[in-house]
Amino acid sequence: MFYVDVWVAASTDSPVDTVQVYLKFNPATLKVTDIAGYLYLDQELPVPAFDNSLGQVGYAAGASDTNSPMTEEFTLAWVEFEALDVTGESGTQVLFDTLADPPTKAIRSGNNRTGTLTDVTVVVIP
Repeated sequence: MFYVDVWVAASTDSPVDTVQVYLKFNPATLKVTDIAGYLYLDQELPVPAFDNSLGQVGYAAGASDTNSPMTEEFTLAWVEFEALDVTGESGTQVLFDTLADPPTKAIRSGNNRTGTLTDVTVVVIP
């Protein structure tokens, strides 16, 4: 098993008070076993969810006090994966799902603050 952390690059120039993240992965290669937030944003919205048959993960959290947004980089959540098959050196990706409805985004006072989304490649070798 291994973990993938979801980081948010908030800053004083780009504060956030709510983040919703949707990830997709190859369910033939990876399986999610758990997901949890670090609760820097103290309200989970709704309960974290994943679907191993579709290869999807969803997580959202917000600040109960929107007058105190996050103004520095933080870890939103971690996803625990189990490798189901080897990938070879090319690996398999865990991607931000930009077509999800609602989409992956970081928000401040209702305004979209989403910047660059960086996917991760996982290499599973025997």
